[in-house]
Amino acid sequence: MFDADPSLEDADVAAALYELGAPDLPPPTCVRLEPTRDAEIRVWTIQAKGVALRMKVAATELSAARLRRGARLLPLLATRGVRVPEPLRVVERPGGAPVTVALERRLGTANAAVGWPILGAPGRIAFAEALARALLALHASAGAWQTLASSPASPATIPWRAEIETRIGRSVALLREADVVAPEVANRVAERLLAAARNLPERIEPALCHGAFALSAASLERRVFAGLSDLESACLADRWFDVTAVVAALSTRADAATRRFLEVYGSVVPLPADLAARVDLYAGLVLLRMTSRAAATHASEDRSMVRELVEAWIETEPSPLS
Repeated sequence: MFDADPSLEDADVAAALYELGAPDLPPPTCVRLEPTRDAEIRVWTIQAKGVALRMKVAATELSAARLRRGARLLPLLATRGVRVPEPLRVVERPGGAPVTVALERRLGTANAAVGWPILGAPGRIAFAEALARALLALHASAGAWQTLASSPASPATIPWRAEIETRIGRSVALLREADVVAPEVANRVAERLLAAARNLPERIEPALCHGAFALSAASLERRVFAGLSDLESACLADRWFDVTAVVAALSTRADAATRRFLEVYGSVVPLPADLAARVDLYAGLVLLRMTSRAAATHASEDRSMVRELVEAWIETEPSPLS
């Protein structure tokens, strides 16, 4: 449920928001809510005569700022060769509770999570190659972030180890507050993550990262990679955080695609010797963020699933990557 305003999950309300944001476009013939990926932003697919759009809706100040930032970032990335959707406009709903609406042309014909089953082995390998090149182009686009932030220059390095240790502290605190694992389990999680963080470089050269990659953030044109979308969480960070998200998305579906992705990416940016440990660390952080949210907002059976996921993770060893 969209806690900020549950009515924003209603198709009639979405159609009215579309008409507010696109009075010059044909009326909608189909309005469909996409599966939830972001706890604060709802995404609708809008079909109208001769046009296919995506409409993003935010009802809090923070999520609205992310929508506006993502919309501003898209054309900057396009000029740097990153294939992204075309933003149309961002509007505010007048009166009542504040609601921000961002419209963009839909990129491709489907997202990769939906189209994955029909790709077949060769198609998945080709997708992994194209995705690696797209992520390399995104990671090399720190200049777009510099323009977006109206900053004279992007930082040459950022204090990454301290940043990750802070994130670990927040994530473990949320896990403890959720009260779904025994205290000794939470302690083991904290120890494992902090031990891994101590092996990170103290400072890193930042890349412009997607920040919340999942297969649904990659688009297909029929069976061919079409580009990246959903840049609302973009940030300057360690490029291997994004690589972790891709590995997590691909490895449960096709090990060959994962290997090809790493080969193509690593042919341009050499893979670090500690990649497996870094992927394990970042995957643990993502897991904690997801499970803490679920534990705080879902039913008892979901809390049991959270507990099982966390306990399974601390019993596994980092998988070798090549």
